[in-house]
Amino acid sequence: MYTYWVESIAPAIYKLKVRRGASKIDITCEWVGQGTVNLQLSSPEKKYTEDGLKVSEKTIISVNGISRYQCQKKASLQIRPLRKEENWTIKITTFQVSSYKLSIEVS
Repeated sequence: MYTYWVESIAPAIYKLKVRRGASKIDITCEWVGQGTVNLQLSSPEKKYTEDGLKVSEKTIISVNGISRYQCQKKASLQIRPLRKEENWTIKITTFQVSSYKLSIEVS
């Protein structure tokens, strides 16, 4: 599993080595505030936008005088088991998000 904590510079591209035999990629992005994050995953042959990924979103609103939004977006992709290791990329585009945490799990 890879985990990145970054100050937002949009769009950002992260390189990912996907091991031989991998059949699932899970990406989780977490941030604070009401902004938005868009994910794109690219293999050597194909680009997957959020329309082609299984995506779920979660927002927790903490209210203690001031409302605080904690957001999470998860994206999953099932693939045929890879015959060899491949280099993939993840592209993150943000709007009104100053920093985020990115976790990637390959199984």
